[in-house]
Amino acid sequence: MQLEIRPATADDSSRLAELLSQLGYRSDASRVRARLSAIAAHQDYATFVATAEGIVIGLAGIRTGPYFEGHLRSKHGYGGG
Repeated sequence: MQLEIRPATADDSSRLAELLSQLGYRSDASRVRARLSAIAAHQDYATFVATAEGIVIGLAGIRTGPYFEGHLRSKHGYGGG
């Protein structure tokens, strides 16, 4: 089984509504589609889906922005160590 990560699209709305409902966030395709559209309007937000054999099996939402730990840079990158 090959896993693919890609940006979410409006075509994913029905499946995303199912997954969100499994997590206890009751939703439907039209609400998810509206949320995806609202998120797409913000450059600091994004939604990705994981697919296996063409079926959406997971999702992740991300947001960029400032954070307190940002100034802690180590020789390995960010954070301690």
